[in-house]
Amino acid sequence: MRLISFLVVVCLLLVSFVCVDNARAQSSFGVSGQLKPGDSALYNSIIIDCQSVKAKLIKIHENDGLIRVNSGQQYDLIATKLMARFNAKIAENRLKGGEMFNYAAEFDKHLVNFREQYRTYETDMVQLIKADCDAYPQNFYYMLESVRESRQKIHSEVVSLHNIALKYYNEVKKFSKNYKNNALRSDLNESKN
Repeated sequence: MRLISFLVVVCLLLVSFVCVDNARAQSSFGVSGQLKPGDSALYNSIIIDCQSVKAKLIKIHENDGLIRVNSGQQYDLIATKLMARFNAKIAENRLKGGEMFNYAAEFDKHLVNFREQYRTYETDMVQLIKADCDAYPQNFYYMLESVRESRQKIHSEVVSLHNIALKYYNEVKKFSKNYKNNALRSDLNESKN
């Protein structure tokens, strides 16, 4: 039974850093606030073995902290060391940067959103871990759903950051090709004169 509760919690929470269907980001509460069919397995796991569920949540929370720190550092490096510096050199040399400036600004916006969403998730997760699931299993369940939604918002920002970084990378490749072609033409013109 503990294995089942572990699998249910892991399947429901480990969503933020893998590709998910956007439809899952919708609330799983019915209009009246009652559990929808299909949610009963998780709810039953909470009732049967709530302390085991909480222990697994604590482990997930610890792992998420490490992932957040590493991801945040990588995103900061991309924004400050790569995009900002490269765009500054392009502007300084009065070159045409294409969409790189727009992608850098968009990346910065989503990086701020990522940080804000993570703070919300962190607050929700800490409250969930502190909650009394033995005495109030349905409240615990609703809090768990809120944490899932917070994770899905983080995931959405992660997907956006990755997509923007890829667009920026493709734009850099295009810029590099154009720059090399223009430099080659310039060298050919100088050698003819």
